[in-house]
Amino acid sequence: MTSLRRAIQYAALCSVVLLSSPAPLFCADVLLRDDALAKFVPGEAYQGTGFWEIGDYWVVTGHSTEIDALGKNKGKRVERDFAEDDAKALMLKQAALGKSAEYDAESYDLKGEITGFQTAATYRLEGKSDLYLVGLAKKSGVQVQVVFNPRKARLAAIAIFEAGKYREAAGRFAALTERGIQDGETMAFARAASWHVNLDSGVKGESRIEALEGLGQFCLKQRDYEASLRHFYDLYLETEKPSRQLLDSLVVLCERTHRSDTAAKFQTEIRRRWPTTATVPITEASVEKAFEPVLLSQPLLLKNGGASLVQFDGRLYFLTVGVTDVRGNSSQERLRQLKVGKVQAQKAAVAFAEQTKVVAEEKLVEKTTIAVEGQKKSLNVLKTIDEMTSTKVGGVLKSLDEVGSWRSGDGMLFFYALGKVLD
Repeated sequence: MTSLRRAIQYAALCSVVLLSSPAPLFCADVLLRDDALAKFVPGEAYQGTGFWEIGDYWVVTGHSTEIDALGKNKGKRVERDFAEDDAKALMLKQAALGKSAEYDAESYDLKGEITGFQTAATYRLEGKSDLYLVGLAKKSGVQVQVVFNPRKARLAAIAIFEAGKYREAAGRFAALTERGIQDGETMAFARAASWHVNLDSGVKGESRIEALEGLGQFCLKQRDYEASLRHFYDLYLETEKPSRQLLDSLVVLCERTHRSDTAAKFQTEIRRRWPTTATVPITEASVEKAFEPVLLSQPLLLKNGGASLVQFDGRLYFLTVGVTDVRGNSSQERLRQLKVGKVQAQKAAVAFAEQTKVVAEEKLVEKTTIAVEGQKKSLNVLKTIDEMTSTKVGGVLKSLDEVGSWRSGDGMLFFYALGKVLD
């Protein structure tokens, strides 16, 4: 008798489902049904998960799989419990959207409570093992509180960015900045997403150059060397006269991505474009790559030490070099050289900063000798030290970076250099 009743119920319900909607033709095998609540349930609720607003009620269909009930809670919870939880979560989500159209589970914290939740039916669909549960509750019995979570929102935006959905990521980062979330990491990702959108849109000219350079630097800081190399190489192809900084970056990235032959070709181009200008013999040199061409263009600093502003390849550098004598090769002596050399370099920097206060707005001409293709030539370097530059020099005295060290050609003097890029 029970099986006959189930068969009749099954056939009737299939008729309801098939006639109520042009959706996929699944027949529901009803396991449990509350006839008193059936009048509130639309036919679509027997076709899979969903949410419906019926008068004063919200109706939802949640589901669970057999796997849900086989985890650590096996024996304590059954498929029906998981399906009910899924239905309630869907109801709370829809209530949250009704309260705030901007609600997004990846960006907001949701707290809610459902009073008077009732199960109208449970069923399975033909060809599927999932258990479906149809539940309903009065709208007045569903209370939700939605709170924006900046940390979740930022992590979600970064995840979307890393998935390559740059336009969506750009929108999310823009929304974050509009809320006042403008920390360094958020702004860096926001700019990167915007550059990607521009490139995907096929921008040309300065906008494309800015995007390629910006993404090259961004990926380098993220230690994504392959992506950084790709953007910098595209920039190289579109630049008539690539900068020394760009070529140096390409050399480093080629080495880090195991492209030694390509790195050697870029090094050859660097030597062709910027012949070595140092006429001062030095030994045991260890200099940061970013500062090497700048330092080698300053023979006076290499030979005598001191401090100087250097305009190189469109950028302004501040270099300061300390000097001390060499008293042997013991480890204690080498440690002394490093300490004394650094102190002397800092003293030279302070002295130079004091000098710029006096000569602000004056033009200084420094005469040096360089070698170009084997021939010695005099080069007059004209520099203007204005108040802004003077302020920049004073501002970096406590944050100078280590540039490197070397010894004089005869090995009698030790040099230690500090520096900073001013703009």
